Amino acid sequence: MPGELEYVIKHALTRDVAYDTILKAKRAPLHAAFAGWLERNRADEDEHAAMLAHHYAEAVRPEDLDLAWSGREDEAEQLRIKAVAWSARAAELAVGRYEVDEGLALLTRAVELEADPAEQARLWHTIGRAHALKFDGEGLWKAMERAIEIGGASADLYTELAFQSVRRWGIWRREPDAELVGGWIDRALELAEPGSRNEARALYARAAWAEDEASARALEAVAERIGDADLRSLALEAMDNVAWEARDPAWVQRLADGQFELLPRLSDPDDRTRALLHIALVYVRLGNLALAERAARLHVELAEGLTPHHRLYGAALRTAVEAFRGDWDGVRELTPTAERAVDANLAAETPCPQNVTTLLHSAAASAYVGDEGEARRLEARADAIGMEGYRFWFDAPRIRLALARGDVAALERLVADEPAVAYEGGAAFLDALVALGDRKRIEEQAPRLIAPDTYVEPFALRALGVARDEPGLIRQALERFEAMALAWHAEQTEVLLS
Repeated sequence: MPGELEYVIKHALTRDVAYDTILKAKRAPLHAAFAGWLERNRADEDEHAAMLAHHYAEAVRPEDLDLAWSGREDEAEQLRIKAVAWSARAAELAVGRYEVDEGLALLTRAVELEADPAEQARLWHTIGRAHALKFDGEGLWKAMERAIEIGGASADLYTELAFQSVRRWGIWRREPDAELVGGWIDRALELAEPGSRNEARALYARAAWAEDEASARALEAVAERIGDADLRSLALEAMDNVAWEARDPAWVQRLADGQFELLPRLSDPDDRTRALLHIALVYVRLGNLALAERAARLHVELAEGLTPHHRLYGAALRTAVEAFRGDWDGVRELTPTAERAVDANLAAETPCPQNVTTLLHSAAASAYVGDEGEARRLEARADAIGMEGYRFWFDAPRIRLALARGDVAALERLVADEPAVAYEGGAAFLDALVALGDRKRIEEQAPRLIAPDTYVEPFALRALGVARDEPGLIRQALERFEAMALAWHAEQTEVLLS
């Protein structure tokens, strides 16, 4: 029996250690030797990063250190350093391939082996970013809070927490508290160095969260000084709210077009799909459903090799565009694909409002074509997901579903206060008021929504035409529907003139 192994076994027996523990400790030097040989003799180390990480980590399992490396603590320490380094590198490569769960497993092992608090905090930060990339809101928050607990407050940590919470809003089963997120944004801006990437990302968070024009313009200035395509894309997105507040659709169009042109220069596929999500919905608000569909199809293409959550967004966009168009047969054709995307995302356990909205749009389509059994099945699936809050996303498709059924009680409940309808710009809300004969509220709401070159404009014209019994306004609505190629909505408008 080799002397080293004999020592290990004798030492273990004197301490009444289980035989399987002896065997694992026995293997530790073998793992170390193999990892060392592999590191010395393979030119492309990244190709073997996961294998190096595994064998170095197995060599220094905390529960085996005393048996395997007694009297050789310095050697064990060097192996531990290598185990952490290779685990972190293998994780970086895995996350870069969007094998995020594999990356998280490697990072978790690295942080367990790391002894230095500063390095632990850095690893927890990396873990938080990985959770964000897979749209795991709870994982993101827990990791970032752990990093702050260990490493203290820093601009890097608070910026990441604020930016990802806003950028990926909707990745929690319950809508997050506005004051909590707002506090993180304030702290990030307080800690960020002026003119830095951290400041730019924190400004984006404030601009989006609070619809703050000053922050959007400040972000635009920082992005131009840094000259970074990723930051410039964020700035164009942030300025979108400014342009809408100015009631300038042409400016909105230029911003969206500019962001689209930047797509090839964005550094990460995730950034490209996130930008496309925004761009597609802006095109919807502008009433340009053809461009919205183009962006949605590109999103589907780019998301193919990413996470289930990315692929859900692509399916959700395509479904939403057809629903906004009123092409209920088109929505029905997309429903099987959309359901598969929802199923995959639910299996990944990363909450998203689009799980619900996609099913509700599909339910409305079935209701409009007279398949009430399918409509109720899809609606029940949406309700069972259990998302809390997010009226911004849910009100419009629920109103459409009630309209399709002629469900007056549901409509009255849904419009009891002004819904927070998203991107459809109030179109479904106005149609609900028409169906309810609520002339007073139409007069209150419709005039402010008559914005030329927007999706909502013809709906507002049609509602006012009905409320005032003015066929001229209804004809204007019909012309706008036809100009935007919204055939189903045009047909519904023609009925009012017959």
